[in-house]
Amino acid sequence: MKAGTPGFIGSRLKEARDARGISAVSLAEVLGVSRAAVSQYESGSQSPRPEVMGKICGTLNLPAAFFLRPSREEGSGAIFYRSLRSTSKQARTRVECRMRWMYEIVDAVREHVEMPKPQFPEFAVPRDPSRLAQEDVEQIAITARKFWHLDDGPLGSIVNLLENNGAFISRDDFLVDEVDALSRWRNNEGAPYFLLNERKQSAARSRMDLCHEIGHVFLHRHLSQDDLAIPSIHKMVEDQAFRFAGAFALPAEAFTAELEAGSLSLDFFQQLKPTWKVSIGMMIKRTQDLGLLTEDQVQRLWIKRTRNGWHLREPLDDELPIETPRLLPKAIHMLLDNKLVSRQKFLSTCPFSPSDIEVLGNLERGYLADPEASPKILTFPRKAEGSN
Repeated sequence: MKAGTPGFIGSRLKEARDARGISAVSLAEVLGVSRAAVSQYESGSQSPRPEVMGKICGTLNLPAAFFLRPSREEGSGAIFYRSLRSTSKQARTRVECRMRWMYEIVDAVREHVEMPKPQFPEFAVPRDPSRLAQEDVEQIAITARKFWHLDDGPLGSIVNLLENNGAFISRDDFLVDEVDALSRWRNNEGAPYFLLNERKQSAARSRMDLCHEIGHVFLHRHLSQDDLAIPSIHKMVEDQAFRFAGAFALPAEAFTAELEAGSLSLDFFQQLKPTWKVSIGMMIKRTQDLGLLTEDQVQRLWIKRTRNGWHLREPLDDELPIETPRLLPKAIHMLLDNKLVSRQKFLSTCPFSPSDIEVLGNLERGYLADPEASPKILTFPRKAEGSN
């Protein structure tokens, strides 16, 4: 009888493959085993021999501890994507795995560091999204701003706003451009998680991705993944999240007053972009939602924007700084720089490669390999009321 690996958890192997984007056939070829053997490992009917286990760890760049520890709770809410049709199942599965890994990193940190308590308003939205009117979406956006003591002007850092109120945000390379961001409400701790695509190198678009995901968190947290599989419902909730994003980032009264200072042209929207820090496309959409332009005027703006090539890259996209998550890296620095836990202990608690933790923890590359990193943060200073 061939000796296997005691305690091996087959579902973790599939999770690792999904996270790395490697098929079972490709993995079998690298390991020098049959496709059926990989299937048996993943089903739990067999475990890999020690030499095969070593190859698995090397190929998937994960420590053996990863395959010996059960996955933690994922969260009970639906995961939201901008477009299901243009996003492959493989791409969705990969980023969902990466978000679960983010959960585990956060859980490891919270064992030693007290994180900000979630402060998110709750809205009595109908379970059926078809009963949610556009006027309701606008009002929810206004109420959310008031809950966080925001005025009607341009938003400051949206990442800071969310993190100060207990959300967890990370940026990761999704390996595809079709997925902008995803979000999920993790009910066991009452906090939302947001994962942004590092490939989206535009501050304005990244900010709107976050606003869009906030809309899902507020409007659609009670929907299931099965609900979103229905095309008509998926389109409806996406339209509602877009409407929320516009209303949250560009409040109707204040933005309309701003527009009175000039003509509603691409040049004028370009002038407003550094102030409101949203894309020109978003401003066109918002003026359309508010009924400030006729359909013909809106169509001409979209056509001119495309002719300018701005549907691919807008002016100022290379100049406005991209907002960077700070909560998780600060907490990890607090934990390790002050030697509350050794690096070795932390890495054993987080059963991932150091590079995975650095990416999902928003840490500087190579930090976990540096034993002499100096203390950088001691406390989380409380923001002044109304600050974001």
